[in-house]
Amino acid sequence: DVIVRLYEDSPYSEWFVETGAVPDLGTGTEITVNFLSFDINNNNTFYTDSNGLEMQERILNYRPTWDWSGKQNITANYYPIQTAIAIRDINKTSQMTVMNSRSQGGSVINRGRIEIMQHRRLYYDDGRGMGEALDERDSLDNPISVPA
Repeated sequence: DVIVRLYEDSPYSEWFVETGAVPDLGTGTEITVNFLSFDINNNNTFYTDSNGLEMQERILNYRPTWDWSGKQNITANYYPIQTAIAIRDINKTSQMTVMNSRSQGGSVINRGRIEIMQHRRLYYDDGRGMGEALDERDSLDNPISVPA
């Protein structure tokens, strides 16, 4: 479900996105919400908050302290978002910011498109840190449904 609130004489809008349980398809599944601006050329640069304190500049496929040579373009460019993710077009002095209500992961893989992970379901450990599968179920063996 998506609820959008537009405010009269304001450039701001409010989006409430709620997803249900991740479908049991027998394979890993990810559900993302994407916010697209056709007018913003962010030049492979975006900003995420650092523990809700300040915005950090992120450049697609680049790390300032070491030479980046990753093969996993999407996962290597996902960052934790506690409160906000933004893209800017410095030539037009325009910006799009998405503020989230809970910690999530997000990125800007494509020009002008902010992507935020809502749910993720894995049947096996992917070897990327959790040490377990992400197949959470309730006491009735149903997938857990959490509002996004």
